[in-house]
Amino acid sequence: MRLFYYFAYLLVVSAFVYIPGACTDVSVNLPPSDNSIHPLNEENTSLDLINAASVQGEMCNYTNPCQNDGICSRGQCSCPKDYSGPRCETPTWCTWGRCGYGSDVECVWNRIRQEGYCRCTKRNYHYLSKDRKCHECDCGGHGSCQEVDDMLVCKCNVKYALKASKCESCDCGPWSEGCSFDSNGEKKCQCPRDYASKTKKWSEQGATCEYCYCGESGRCSWDGEEKLCDCDDGYRLFNGKCKKCRCGQFGVCTLSESGEKKCSCDDGYAEVYGECQECDCNFTTRRTFGVNCTFVDGLKNCICPPGFVVGLKNCEDINECYTSRPCPANALCINKPGTFECKCESGYKPIRSSLDLKLSRCEDIDECSEFPCKSPATRCVNSPGSFDCVCREGFYATSGTFGSSYMPAFNACYEIETQWRQATIALGVILSIGIIWISCYIMKHKSSS
Repeated sequence: MRLFYYFAYLLVVSAFVYIPGACTDVSVNLPPSDNSIHPLNEENTSLDLINAASVQGEMCNYTNPCQNDGICSRGQCSCPKDYSGPRCETPTWCTWGRCGYGSDVECVWNRIRQEGYCRCTKRNYHYLSKDRKCHECDCGGHGSCQEVDDMLVCKCNVKYALKASKCESCDCGPWSEGCSFDSNGEKKCQCPRDYASKTKKWSEQGATCEYCYCGESGRCSWDGEEKLCDCDDGYRLFNGKCKKCRCGQFGVCTLSESGEKKCSCDDGYAEVYGECQECDCNFTTRRTFGVNCTFVDGLKNCICPPGFVVGLKNCEDINECYTSRPCPANALCINKPGTFECKCESGYKPIRSSLDLKLSRCEDIDECSEFPCKSPATRCVNSPGSFDCVCREGFYATSGTFGSSYMPAFNACYEIETQWRQATIALGVILSIGIIWISCYIMKHKSSS
């Protein structure tokens, strides 16, 4: 009786498994190595590429089941679309040498996330899809190796950065935007606006981002504990901030200690309304003597230097010797361009030779102190600006009477007796000449009569 039920069961199963005309023969172009069965979809209109078990190899059964939700039918596995192989053990994503053919790489498929990846079996080795091989890539214990632009790079954890191919501690404080190491291994902080990298003394942490503000028109940095401001064009540093200071393209702007703006304009330019503008006095001659052109209430104003006055074509010199009496008594005034000079007259000297005569005066020179009179019969008499050599008492000058001036080059002083003797001789000579002339005159008249 049990045998009868068994044959009845096989008959019913055969009727459901095979129904003549229920299937349509469809040819599918597959690669030569694909020995899989591809049944129709539910609508019998197209094929879902659901791999069946290979017709070759060991058949599936209760003791050798299909993997990955594969269905065993007639000793063969019908695999889900994500898997293939005799026991549905191979992910479809991993076929056709997806991860290469190296012995140190394996292909992994995540059914939940529906994605696959290639994984190296050796420690500190990572897969590179460009050449489908495993390469050594050790980022240390604080980072992971990732493929970026066909290269393996280390992506470090938070507060770590790459240093000599390893992820090392790199923290620039709570206000930093990033931390890195340069080629020399020096720590570099990427700080936001109004913050700058600062290395505190005796700090093991190194550089950190600290508040550093120079205003909206400046860049702030730290030099040790000193704050430095690099101001934009048209701004100057004042009280730790960049303050607007512009004089135009023809001048340089500076700020005083009180923050007052000052423009130093180029030659031929002057400040007007806070900017340097052209200021020409239209002097046609070269002798301008440093004329200064300025603006007063927006109007041009030409100013000559001291000692000059504005003329028609230039700054003309003021003759101080003519317009005033600037020099002291007994001094001569000598006019010069823009100024004058005082010089003591002959026989006078400045009271102090180092002082300007404009602020001093001239005093008489005592020539007699230098003994200018050479004859012992003379004496020196000083006078304002000069001196006289006169004969002493009992002497006379040959060209004058007693007490007259003595001129060493032309005359001398003689004693008074000598003067009377010479006078007597002269009188005798004169009388003799007179007698002779009278005698001759008488004799001439007698002879004629």
